[in-house]
Amino acid sequence: GSIGITNRFTIQYSADGGATWTNVATGLPASSSSYNWDTTLVPSSLDASWRIVLEADTNVMDQVDNLFAVRNVPLNFYVNDSNTAADVYSGGFPGHATNTGRTASSPMLDLQSLLARYDLEGGDTVLLDTGVYTNKSNINIIWSRGGEPGVPLVIQGSSNAAAGGALIDRGDSGNGVGVRLLGSHITLSDLAIRNARTGVLIDSNKYSTVERSLIRDGGVGVSALYAQESVLRNLRIWNQSDSGVRLDQTATTRVENLTFVNPGPSALVATNTRVDRLQNSIFYMTHTNSRILSVDPNYVVNSLIDYNIYHFTTGAVNSAIYETYRELLPWQLQYGHDYRSNFTNPLLADVTGGDFHVMSKLGRFVDGAGWTTDVADSWAVDRGSTSSVYTLEPLPNGARINIGAYGNTEHASLGLSNTAYLVEARILNTPVTISETNATWPLIWSAINVPASENFRVQYSGDNGLTWYTVGENIPSYQEYFIWSASPFFNTYRGRWRVQGMSNTNYTDINDAEFTAFFGQFRISSQPQQVPTNGIVWRGAWAEYYQVQYTTNILSTNSMRWHNAINGGGLHQQANFLSTNGGDFTYFDPESVTNRARLYRVLQQQF
Repeated sequence: GSIGITNRFTIQYSADGGATWTNVATGLPASSSSYNWDTTLVPSSLDASWRIVLEADTNVMDQVDNLFAVRNVPLNFYVNDSNTAADVYSGGFPGHATNTGRTASSPMLDLQSLLARYDLEGGDTVLLDTGVYTNKSNINIIWSRGGEPGVPLVIQGSSNAAAGGALIDRGDSGNGVGVRLLGSHITLSDLAIRNARTGVLIDSNKYSTVERSLIRDGGVGVSALYAQESVLRNLRIWNQSDSGVRLDQTATTRVENLTFVNPGPSALVATNTRVDRLQNSIFYMTHTNSRILSVDPNYVVNSLIDYNIYHFTTGAVNSAIYETYRELLPWQLQYGHDYRSNFTNPLLADVTGGDFHVMSKLGRFVDGAGWTTDVADSWAVDRGSTSSVYTLEPLPNGARINIGAYGNTEHASLGLSNTAYLVEARILNTPVTISETNATWPLIWSAINVPASENFRVQYSGDNGLTWYTVGENIPSYQEYFIWSASPFFNTYRGRWRVQGMSNTNYTDINDAEFTAFFGQFRISSQPQQVPTNGIVWRGAWAEYYQVQYTTNILSTNSMRWHNAINGGGLHQQANFLSTNGGDFTYFDPESVTNRARLYRVLQQQF
C-alpha cells in the first residue's frame, strides 16, 4: 500500500556487503527525499552498501544496486606465497587465489592479481610477505593505482632479509620487467627482484620512490623513462649485464645511498636528463673497460655528484669514472664534482655472498644473526652528505649518514661516538711534487661531530710545520675542501698543510707526508743593473739558508777563489739569510760600488 507522510524511515550502512547493518539515521520523515550523510563516521570498506528501511514495517526497504567504497583511513592489503615459513605479515596464513587480500588471514597469492582486483589509493599499503613470487609476466602498477601528493601508494616487501625477503623472480632476463610503475606517487620498499631485463621500470610518471631493495642478476637494475622527481635510495644493485641505473628523458632524479656491485659495463647511464643528484653511493666495479658514469655532458654539468666511494677491482682494467677520467683529482678539477668522495675499497662484509653492509670496528649488522665487530672500519662510515638525514642509524652514528645502501637505516654500521669528533686531512698524504703542470689542488678534509657553526682556516707550511701561513679562512667546517693555487711563493722541499678550527684549534689535522713544490729552477735567472751596484736574481724555496758568493778572478785559468758576499743595509742586500717564503730573491752587492768586475754564485743549504 501507500506510505503515509507520517511514516518514519531508518537509513542503515553495511561495511561487509550487506551481511551486517548499523543505523546511520532514524526517524526520518517520509517527506524527506535526501539525507546528508557524513561517511567519516562509519568504518572504511571496499564492500560498502546502504539501504532505507520503513520503521513501521522492516520488510519494506530498498538497497543500492552496487557495492561501493568508503575510505576514511588508508587500507592494508596482503599478499603471500603458499609457503608460510619466515612470514612477517600474514600470521601463518598462506596465499590463495580465492582469498580477498584484505586481511592478514586472507592473503592473495600474487601482487598482480591484487592490483587488478582493487582500486588502490594514496595511503594504502600492500604487504608482500616473505617468499618467492615467480612471475611469468610484468607486474604493472597502472596510473589509476597511484597515490597523491604527499600520500603515496606503498608496496611494502618483507623485512625478513635473512630469509630472502619478498623475492620477485621474473624469470626473463632477456625481455621481462620485474615491476613497472606507470602510476605516480608510488613507493616500492624492501623488495628483492631478480632475473629481469629491467628490475624496476619507472615509466612516464612523477614522484616514484624505489627504496631498501635488492635488484640482482638481470640486465638493468632500475630504469626511468620520461619520469620526474624519482627517488632511488638504499638500493643494492648486483650482477647486472647491462647497467645499474638508466635514466632517459628524466628530470630531477635523486640517486642516493646505492651500493653497486658488478653493475655491468656501466653503473649509471643518463641521456637527456636535467638537474639530477648522485650521492652517498658505493661503486664496486669489476668489468673491464667499465664506466661508472656513461652519461651525456648535460648530466655532468648540471648534476650534483659527491660523497661517493669508487672502487675498481683488479679485473676492472681500463675502467674510469667518466670518459677517460680514471682518478679523482683531474675529474674534480675539471667538473667540480666529488670533492667529498674517495677512491678506496669500501670494505663490504661479503661481496661474493651478497652481504653489502660495510665493516665497522664498533659494530656491523648481520642479517639473521645480529651485530658483530670487524678488525677494520670502512671509509663509508659517517662520510655521507651532511645534508642527508641520519636519524634512523643506531647509536653511535657520528651524527652523519653512512655511504652505501644501509645509510640512514636501522642496520647502518656503527660510527664515531657522538661525544667524540674527527678532523682528517685527506690529501697530499704521500710524497708529491707540485710544479707548473699540477699547480691547482683541492685541499680536502673530513669533519665528523664538529659543530656546524665552526669555521676552519687552511694553512700552509714550507718548513715542515715550524711556521704556518694562512691560505684560506672562514671556511665552513663541512665544506670539507678548499681550492689552493700553488705558485713560486710556496716553493718548498718540506711542505705540509693543515686545517684548523678558527674558534677551537683542537679541531685540526696535518697531512701525513712532506711534499715538494717548486716552480722554475734553482738558478740565477738574471743580473739586474742598479747603479752603482751589481745585482742577481735567483729562484728559491722556503726555509733554506742562502749564501751569495763572488769571485774576482773571473778570467783566471786556474780555480776560481770564492768569497762570501756581505750583507748591506738595504732590503735586497742580504747575502746570507734563512728564507721565509719561496719565489725570486734579489741581491745587490754593496761592495761592487768600487769593484763591479765580479762573478756570483748562490749556495743553498737545506735543513
